[in-house]
Amino acid sequence: MQRFAWLALVVGSLPCVTAKAETPATPPQEFGFCTVTDNSSAQARIWASPVFPVTHAPGDPAGFQRSQELASEFLAHVMALGGDGSKSCLVLPTRDQAASLREEQRAMWDKRMYFIKVGDWREVAWTPAAWSPATAATPPAELTGYFYCFQVDANVPNSRSHTVATSVFARRLPGGNPMAMYDRAAAYTRQFKQQVRAHGLPENGDCLPFDTQAEADYQQRQILKHFNGFNMKFDQIAWTPSDAEVAPIGATPVVAAPAASPPASLPATGLGIRITGVSAELAQALGLSSTQGAWVVEVGNGSAAMKAGIKPMDVLLEIAGQAVNADGDVPAIVGRLRPGFEAPVRVWRERRMLDLKVVVPSALPALTATATAALPATAAAPAPAAPSAPDAADAGPYCTALVTRSKESLQLRVPIWQMPASQAAMGDSVMHLINAVIQAHPGKWAAFPTPSCHDNSGVFAGETFCMSTTYKHFGGSQMAVQFCNRSKELIDKRWADMIVADGGSARLFPWPVGP
Repeated sequence: MQRFAWLALVVGSLPCVTAKAETPATPPQEFGFCTVTDNSSAQARIWASPVFPVTHAPGDPAGFQRSQELASEFLAHVMALGGDGSKSCLVLPTRDQAASLREEQRAMWDKRMYFIKVGDWREVAWTPAAWSPATAATPPAELTGYFYCFQVDANVPNSRSHTVATSVFARRLPGGNPMAMYDRAAAYTRQFKQQVRAHGLPENGDCLPFDTQAEADYQQRQILKHFNGFNMKFDQIAWTPSDAEVAPIGATPVVAAPAASPPASLPATGLGIRITGVSAELAQALGLSSTQGAWVVEVGNGSAAMKAGIKPMDVLLEIAGQAVNADGDVPAIVGRLRPGFEAPVRVWRERRMLDLKVVVPSALPALTATATAALPATAAAPAPAAPSAPDAADAGPYCTALVTRSKESLQLRVPIWQMPASQAAMGDSVMHLINAVIQAHPGKWAAFPTPSCHDNSGVFAGETFCMSTTYKHFGGSQMAVQFCNRSKELIDKRWADMIVADGGSARLFPWPVGP
């Protein structure tokens, strides 16, 4: 499946169409290009189309559905030329942006490794068939999707790799819903991870969706070719997911939206951190079996907690062998320890337990949401201050957001907040969020391009989303998306759909603020 579609699978950024708004008379026009990448040989082969104008339906945000149709059309053309591979079509707002991204990809494949180009870039003279809303084909009432699930773990002692994989399987899906296949794949992935764990591997893996049997078979051949050989362990399992455990497509769970701002007061901890309790929703998102513990909201620069390796988003479970049942237990436990004592601390991070040690300092004053001066400022890029609640005269849209990264995997969801109208520069807000995430989660990040904003009224009336995304063949993918709507009811529904899309596995990022 094309790479942009795979990103949608991972984070659910473009959910199924649930409501139709009145559409403008003129369909939007953007620009795109398509590629087909074949990794069957040591040197990849890449077939690439020129940049071409893309017209798509007004209810198709960012041309997502149209890009899938174009990718299938281009793959068929490449196969007629004797090629094969994974399809991809990218659609951008301007010709210059599309041309720049295409050139970036070409230059990446033209790089040399041991005097040999990484990829064989092949220019293909191709123009897609003419399209307009009037000539667009009516989607079928039902269609067939093909799925292939696998997990490769290369970090195995005395072996090059260990792979768990299924056979290709087909499922009937409702037509007319461009996200149905990805929603189903996300549900299958959650079930497949349990199979992976049963084979002794970390609970990970993916179930990828494909439009045709041939595309799914191609992916299966690549996994077999690269990970089923000498000194490699390959387990092909006779397993298919249960559709009885999958919620009907389009169903919306009843999920309460999180509070828009942190509590007014948080307890003193003596460790230089701000903490709060673990709600049932947060426990589910973090993969915890209970609401016991204290969630770390902020860590002071140079504090005892920072020196111990405690990070924002951690959940404190034990300190000095004493269980942390609630956030109020932390100051009480720390208060009983003598300064200078090296106390063992158990935290929950990224769905696993970590054991750290913290040197107990002298007690610090209580930290509150409005008096954060007790925390030393971070020199690199201080987090933006939380705004006061907007009054009626300055009421802006309600927003939520997500940020994902595939290299050093990271999925974050941002709780709903109301952006003051004076701060409603949504593209700027996305960049502020990106900076805050990179500060809190350093690692393998590429530069984010300027976000592009789109009217998404065809999905949720009155919604605008802004998106910044990058993909590098050896650097993985990353994406930041912000959704804003004047309707609190619709932004709550957006939040619920995001939980359905990521299966509740995304971590919450406490950033309910504007730029």
